[in-house]
Amino acid sequence: MSTKHLTRQQLVDANAQLRRELSELRRAHDELVAAARTTVVQHFDGESSPLGVLIDTLDQLGKLPEYAPQLTDLALIALDQNDDEDLDEVLAVAIGWRLA
Repeated sequence: MSTKHLTRQQLVDANAQLRRELSELRRAHDELVAAARTTVVQHFDGESSPLGVLIDTLDQLGKLPEYAPQLTDLALIALDQNDDEDLDEVLAVAIGWRLA
């Protein structure tokens, strides 16, 4: 059974790389905690869109999930039945919103 022995320089390089990665993870964690706390405070203060800071932070970190809103079967049926009506109005009715 052969074992591979790393040189001192290889160990130093690997250690430096792991320290950089750990530093990046800590920074990302700190940013996410700050964004989460800000979101909670904004929610408690009654802000209309408290998720903005959290969404922006996730986007900056490249961790914002892809979002593709899905229409329900009811919405698709409503669209099929109302080809000539205004699309916004049809969608609003299909998802149960009332337009002013």
